[in-house]
Amino acid sequence: MFRTFLSAYPWDLLDDDLGAVLDRLHGEVGLAGLSVWAACPQLSELRVRDLRPRVFQTRGGVLFQADEKCYADTRCKPIFSTWAKGRNVLTRIAEACGKRGLELRVTVSASRPGRLAERYPEMASKNAFGDQSQVGLCLSNPDVQVYLCGLVSDLSSNYPVTGVTISDFRLEWPEALARELRAPSCLERHFLPQLATCFCESCRQQAGRAGADAEMARRSVRTILEANLLGEAGDRPLAGRPGENAPLAEYHRWRAGELSSLWQRAARGCRCDLLLDRGTPASSSADPAAMDLALPSAVLTQLDDSEDLRAAHCPSARRNELCVPEWFATGPYASRLVRTVTQAAELGFAGVEFESLSLLPDSAFTAIKQAVRFARRSTM
Repeated sequence: MFRTFLSAYPWDLLDDDLGAVLDRLHGEVGLAGLSVWAACPQLSELRVRDLRPRVFQTRGGVLFQADEKCYADTRCKPIFSTWAKGRNVLTRIAEACGKRGLELRVTVSASRPGRLAERYPEMASKNAFGDQSQVGLCLSNPDVQVYLCGLVSDLSSNYPVTGVTISDFRLEWPEALARELRAPSCLERHFLPQLATCFCESCRQQAGRAGADAEMARRSVRTILEANLLGEAGDRPLAGRPGENAPLAEYHRWRAGELSSLWQRAARGCRCDLLLDRGTPASSSADPAAMDLALPSAVLTQLDDSEDLRAAHCPSARRNELCVPEWFATGPYASRLVRTVTQAAELGFAGVEFESLSLLPDSAFTAIKQAVRFARRSTM
């Protein structure tokens, strides 16, 4: 059966008439389920519908009542979102979905969980220069790993969800890839991924125990970045690529293994379907910290503007689903949405997730409705 989901933040459901929104999504549009954020990063969004506030801003946090027992073995404790104001909003959404036969799954950010990096600076990621992240936790930190596994276990055990999607599953210093970072063009083109590499104390200690020379890798990245910042790189613009630098390559292999191990731990404690949001095909293949997708994982891959669906399909994954960004359902792309989703079904994708309720105008739902109907026909 081809599954169709729409992603949403809880405030985009509860700031409106929840019942009316769900009735339309299920009865009129024909969607099978909702994918709702349960632990979100800091964000700011201009909403399409006339809701107040029109520009919604949050510093992130968990959007459900966390079970303290799931976090008893870690110093890293969930921070409740200030927007929720003590309400267990996930329970209300789950009950409303259940009454309408809508499947519910939840999404959590692994390495960018709101304010936790500020509360626990010792668990935050750091770049090669020692700059500490204000938004990102390091997934090699033992306390962070227990926190993430507890989060997955908490949601899958205490709420009627059929799946948990983990996003931002990366060992990185996230500020390097933020739009707000002003950087020379040479770094933007070649070296921002290296600036994004985490070299916090936990990473260096864990890598050292595994036999990787983290300090040599860190010095190598610093040397390369500084030479380019000062315009002294000469004819060595690609010397920072892991494949051309043995210590750095070994360090990245350790990172991939660390993520794979963490994923296995999270999967063992999950009582429902566990999905990896691996971003776009390009970022998945280029990111040196990408986990081993040969693990029996379900993956959610975002469609990019290339429309290369085969690149988005991971043959080694247990199940593939496609994430369709909101711009693909609007404007000149909307006419191609039906064809794209139908092709995804024919290529073996098990479902699609459309982004995102807050960003979609009414006209987009007409295209989504058609795409859902044609995709189901092609898989009957």
